[in-house]
Amino acid sequence: SVSFVLLLLAAAAGCVLLAFSLVEGLLRLVLGPIIHAGAICTVRYLYPLEVGRIHIALMRSFQRTQGKSHSRLVAVEVTPDIHVWIIPQLADNYSYVLVDRSGPAPHPATIIDPSDSEACQTALGLVSESYGTIDVGSILLTHKHWDHQGGVRGLLRAMSKAVVFCGEPCEGTNGPFLEHDQELSVGSITLRCIGCPCHTKGSFCFYVHQPGHTPVLFTGDTLFLGGCGACFEGNNTQMLRNFARILRTCDPETLVFPGHEYTTMLAASNAGGLQEAVANGVQSPQRLFDFWSFLSRAQHRRSLKEPIPTVPLRLRDEVRFNPMFRQLHSLKRGLQALVLAAHKGRGPVRVVVQ
Repeated sequence: SVSFVLLLLAAAAGCVLLAFSLVEGLLRLVLGPIIHAGAICTVRYLYPLEVGRIHIALMRSFQRTQGKSHSRLVAVEVTPDIHVWIIPQLADNYSYVLVDRSGPAPHPATIIDPSDSEACQTALGLVSESYGTIDVGSILLTHKHWDHQGGVRGLLRAMSKAVVFCGEPCEGTNGPFLEHDQELSVGSITLRCIGCPCHTKGSFCFYVHQPGHTPVLFTGDTLFLGGCGACFEGNNTQMLRNFARILRTCDPETLVFPGHEYTTMLAASNAGGLQEAVANGVQSPQRLFDFWSFLSRAQHRRSLKEPIPTVPLRLRDEVRFNPMFRQLHSLKRGLQALVLAAHKGRGPVRVVVQ
């Protein structure tokens, strides 16, 4: 009968779909780890070589096809004496100009993670117009990847006296390299170098903490708003150690300036985990409400005709929303419980995650 034939056809179609699903699953199982390992090896060993500059050329080409930068050029007056200019570069990178306004012009300044020398020089011209004159005496690199140091060569041609600082071999420097807790000066501003090996072995964050002023942290690809960089030369344990180091070193009111505009993408992907934590009673409903408010504001900024950077964000808010900090706190609570169980009420116990 017709019904029987239709039933057979449906069963055959189901078998075909099941076969395709099994093949797809096997391919993912076999090829997934190979593709992942290949990507890691490419970024770790090939990308830092000169051939990696191709990435910068491709990103510049992409930006030109868009006809505009991914974000507006924004100046953040951290204090009357400390200004940070956010320079959008390539597809989603940020470089920064830190300016000391405490004295007369020329004002001391440094550039952090210049991806594109042309974009940096254009921005520096606007900064000079705003302040009179600036004196760029250094270039600070959070790590060696080309999308954070691709503009160094061009900038050194224009400002040959600028000194390049990095924690690993980079354009313009082959050592001595930065060390953890080393201090650098930009006029009256002191930056503390925080070693964060994982994304690359020589990754650093730069922390500005002047007495009585709002602190600032430049995190490169270690800490993003809502996430962290890939562990290309480390593992998740090392990244958690970096987050613990940041938490231990930096004031909760610190303004965080990351290396990329990833906020809305990362925040949206984190929503499910936070909802589950609230449902399980691990996080409060207020935390979820605050998160959705934060995400809504970020999405509004990015939806404008000329998108506004979602950075900076205060560290105290980042601690609430970033899953790496939640993982760190869960680890600390677990260790606390284990120690208390072993201690059997012999007194208060304090657990510090190093």
